[in-house]
Amino acid sequence: MLLVKNKALDLWIKMLLFTAIVHFCIIIFNAFKTRDWFSLNYLKIMGLDLIIPFNTHGWIGLIVSWVVLVIVLIVLYLIHEKNK
Repeated sequence: MLLVKNKALDLWIKMLLFTAIVHFCIIIFNAFKTRDWFSLNYLKIMGLDLIIPFNTHGWIGLIVSWVVLVIVLIVLYLIHEKNK
């Protein structure tokens, strides 16, 4: 299944998606292994904690980061549905 018509670009996008999935699986495995649930902070994983001046080290930061992740997923889904 091609995501875009250009085969080289399609391969590059799929490689990025694959490595992102592997990276996320490693982070989840590490969180369970070390019981450090704050390593699942989406803002910190993406490096957005450097831009957004928000305390990302507590439970509130973890919850806010996952709310941001859900909002991003909803926006991407709506864009995808609109372009169908």
